Amino acid sequence: MQYIIKISANGNTRVIPFAKNSRIPLDLLQEYVGGHIETVSCIAHGYVMVINEEGKLLGLPINKVATVLYNSVFDNICGDVILMRTYNSDLCGFNFDTTECLKTLITSIREEINNEH
Repeated sequence: MQYIIKISANGNTRVIPFAKNSRIPLDLLQEYVGGHIETVSCIAHGYVMVINEEGKLLGLPINKVATVLYNSVFDNICGDVILMRTYNSDLCGFNFDTTECLKTLITSIREEINNEH
């Protein structure tokens, strides 16, 4: 199995399983982010977030967790995102152990954001 992680702008996180060697369909990614997609680099080499390319123009809410993962002082990520990795220019999911580590990281970020308010 491979896993992708959906991080909603409201702070909820969902792990979505896929068969190990299957491609994740474009229309499904578009459905998860609510529109046309764009990929942006985040947290480590080979890790990307699939975002709604028009998220800001559409006035989607700031996704605070995704913005922290994006690691830019000057920009925000808006709307729901999918956390994935790249391999030979393909978008792929994570293995189970990596997914568990990322869930822990996301939980820590969410707690830190909540403690700031």
